[in-house]
Amino acid sequence: MKRSASTSLLCLTLWLCGTSGCATDPAAQRRAASDVQAERQMLQAEVFLGEGLLDSALAAFGLALEENPKLTDAHLGMGHIYRQRNSYDLAEKAYQRATDADPANFDAHYYLGLMRQLAGKLDAAITAYLRALTIDPNSIQANRDLASAYLQSHATPQ
Repeated sequence: MKRSASTSLLCLTLWLCGTSGCATDPAAQRRAASDVQAERQMLQAEVFLGEGLLDSALAAFGLALEENPKLTDAHLGMGHIYRQRNSYDLAEKAYQRATDADPANFDAHYYLGLMRQLAGKLDAAITAYLRALTIDPNSIQANRDLASAYLQSHATPQ
């Protein structure tokens, strides 16, 4: 059965209140409200992405990050939009923030490596790919792109 976004938010709110003692702790209430608002912005960003409204999606991801700067998916979402727009420097920064927020996130490291490779930062790209491969050693894309970065870094002009 598929739940609506509002039902999901209500369930999230109730769960957060139950696990964090919302009824008695004002700080916990603020955190729970902030988490719910961040989740609402993330859902809105996904809707905007689905509709092709990239500027609106970027804004929604930004609002979600204002509520919770450690939302890895928001950083990744921004990075993907910047990458689609060929804004590789901005994408690299977004992916770096994603790796900072969640050092065990394969996608964050992989796409950070990809952006660094496209920028010609081959040693940094290799490092990012290797970190991604420690998380998922069987990734075909990461192994392929790591090999490509190694070849690029050792290529000599003819």
